[in-house]
Amino acid sequence: MRQWWIVTRKEAVELWRTKKFVLLISLFFVMGIMNPLTAKLTPLIIENTLGKQVANTMPKPTSLDSWAQFDKNITQIGLYLFALLFSQIIQHEIQQHQLLPLMIKGLKRSQYVLAKFTTVLICWCVAIGLSFSVTYGYTVYYFPDEYSPHPLLAGFSILAFGLFLSAVLIFSSALSKQSFGGILGVVLVMICLYLIQFFDQGKSYSPLALLTQSAPLRTGEVSKTVWIRPLLTTSISVVLFIYGTVLVLKKSKL
Repeated sequence: MRQWWIVTRKEAVELWRTKKFVLLISLFFVMGIMNPLTAKLTPLIIENTLGKQVANTMPKPTSLDSWAQFDKNITQIGLYLFALLFSQIIQHEIQQHQLLPLMIKGLKRSQYVLAKFTTVLICWCVAIGLSFSVTYGYTVYYFPDEYSPHPLLAGFSILAFGLFLSAVLIFSSALSKQSFGGILGVVLVMICLYLIQFFDQGKSYSPLALLTQSAPLRTGEVSKTVWIRPLLTTSISVVLFIYGTVLVLKKSKL
């Protein structure tokens, strides 16, 4: 536990020193603001570009539109920006030969990997939590309706996906010898998850369901039990990816 804490604290200092944490917070804060503003300003944009007659045929924006922007920005932009920022979290230290001295001094690979996983997961939770909070505040202000009664359930579902994402990131970063192997691994895994969506038997177990089911959870169209299968798969996947990362480091030339 002491080794885990030392590495985690070192990672926190490094994130602050390199401004990665500041950049992460800034990006997700801006996305949080843009979600409700995009929904609010869309009718005005349509009116100025296509004319008032066309704008009048469009339905008035609601909280659903704001949260739809949130889901889209997180899954299409935020997720990959996050992966890009942390794509070299292990691979960089291997390339710079920073890991070998630590291992010689007695640092256990398992403690090292768990510390890396914890760092990435905490950053994901902070980023999503900030973006969610900003979106929630502005959505309540601009769209005080009852179309989205369970935003916290949807937010938790997206946070839970961070478990899977964090494990994939550290595994890909340890496995790859290329500079951006981490994000490449995330992209490949996401492609596989999207392919699984074509199979009815598989998509309910896929970790991706934590993202795709967030909108129905928010509106109450599905029950909380929809979490059970993807959370089970996510938990097993996290254990396998973390164990796989430890094995990769044992066999890698540090």
